[in-house]
Amino acid sequence: MRRWFIISVIVVVAAACAGFSFYQQHRLKKYFELRDDAPAAREYLEHDRMEDMDMERISRNTFNYARPAVKMSADYEIAAPCDIRFYEDAALKKEAKVIPKGTVLHVKLHEKGADDLGRGFFSLPTFDKGIRYTRPFLVPSEETDEHYYYVRLSDLENTVKELLKTADLDLFGNASKTMILRNRCFYVDRLFYRKGIYLSHDIRYKDIKDLIPYIGLTES
Repeated sequence: MRRWFIISVIVVVAAACAGFSFYQQHRLKKYFELRDDAPAAREYLEHDRMEDMDMERISRNTFNYARPAVKMSADYEIAAPCDIRFYEDAALKKEAKVIPKGTVLHVKLHEKGADDLGRGFFSLPTFDKGIRYTRPFLVPSEETDEHYYYVRLSDLENTVKELLKTADLDLFGNASKTMILRNRCFYVDRLFYRKGIYLSHDIRYKDIKDLIPYIGLTES
């Protein structure tokens, strides 16, 4: 009897979690308004591979309108917490570049303009959950690599976690480290959501809840 009770509880909890997740995804889609006339949106609509898209067109028509939240220097040098692997393909089979664990990286806690977006953890969402598209982190001892590659989201998240160990987080107020991490990794996703460019597979409703007033919709 006890065994069946435990199984019943597990089933109920699993169903509740699934229902809540479905509800959250429904709200995420509800407030997204695709602007299919936007140049950056057209890039996502007209292609099924990131490498076929015009990154300059996306940058020129989207990133140049981004504004930094904090007008101050927030540059740091940290050691790569893991091997950060970059790939030529979304299947992550054609490895193109590796930044070895321990390599000194020059990173920014806050983006300060178009050049910072699409680099390092300020990455672009792809057509696959957990896979990002970005230019490699700046390595002071190497020439800047302006080529875009695919990279695992987990590698970028680990890098943000390493940054948060030393960064000054007072400017974020009471925001949790988890929320700061997600806002760094999904900065572009939030920008795309607000501008109706692309609905990322990586974000959740709580990642964009604060944007609803700016989208011109009323939460219900």
